[in-house]
Amino acid sequence: AGVEPGEGVLEWLELGSPEAWELNKSWIHRDSMTFGRRPVFPFVLTGQSIDHALYDHVNAYTGELGSDGVVRVAAANLNATYVKLVQQPPENGGKKDNLVVDSVRAAPRTAFRILPERSHSGSKMGVLRSVKNNGERHATVDSVLRCLKVKTQKQYTDLCEAFANETVQVQNDEIDETGGGVLLRAHRRIRDPFSMAIFRLCDEHGSAINDYDLKLTAGKKSSPNHLPQGFLHDTQRNSKNPNYLTFFLNYGILTGTGVPDLRKAVKRESELIGLEFNARPNQGFVHFEPAILHSAVGQLGAVLQPNQTVMVDVEIKRVVHEGVFRMTQNTKPASFKRVKPGERLPA
Repeated sequence: AGVEPGEGVLEWLELGSPEAWELNKSWIHRDSMTFGRRPVFPFVLTGQSIDHALYDHVNAYTGELGSDGVVRVAAANLNATYVKLVQQPPENGGKKDNLVVDSVRAAPRTAFRILPERSHSGSKMGVLRSVKNNGERHATVDSVLRCLKVKTQKQYTDLCEAFANETVQVQNDEIDETGGGVLLRAHRRIRDPFSMAIFRLCDEHGSAINDYDLKLTAGKKSSPNHLPQGFLHDTQRNSKNPNYLTFFLNYGILTGTGVPDLRKAVKRESELIGLEFNARPNQGFVHFEPAILHSAVGQLGAVLQPNQTVMVDVEIKRVVHEGVFRMTQNTKPASFKRVKPGERLPA
């Protein structure tokens, strides 16, 4: 039918696809599967290291921090959060800070562990291919065996806690990466934990808003200038659905966590993160007004977690003026160029 095999799959897998959004939203809103007569215990094991022998200079994502060279840690982790923000009608107070948190929902807790010095593939560091039948212990095998021993809810909860603590330890141990050799120039990289935020912009009827600007702000003055340099690692707008926008954030830089001697310590108000949306059209008979969530009252920073994804659903109201539609008995052609919008109609 004129479609290349696999094209639909690739569009589905692109960051911010509507299909992936709905799947992940349903996962977050479902009840835990670890209860009942036939519980299911899900586990996620991933790496965060890069096998530089597999680095592709054309595809820079193969060396992306916060990933295993293919999959981002925050994307692999099933522990995620959904946030719904709703813009209040202009006539209700007319405050500048007009976005309110309508709902917040966290996914059922899933056992998640970052394995030490593991990458996505390769016989040397690959999370699976590096397993050898040589009698030596391997982090992947040890973790899988621990998962298979889980039979009860309490055992699962205990393993969730253990994996969380071990993940923190691995990231602390691997935060300073130094290397180099005959074929690889000496290098040093700070491997901070990362977070991912996926935004979806729609109006109150669920129609996509595709023309907009989005700014993150920080601090009590809600200024983009108060965000630390280097906090934003990557931005990606979905190619088929531009109302979906993905931010890949360096959580260590954004919150001021990490190792002080590796980076200049700066005191930051990690939870004071705000948003500013400017959707278009911003004038005329039907338009949008800026949607703002002030940093000092926002909860975005509170729900942003290392190695996790937060889905932010943003509902922006359309402002409709009198005169956008009018019935008349005058059947003669007329020009509307000089007709100005009338009073705002009730929402």
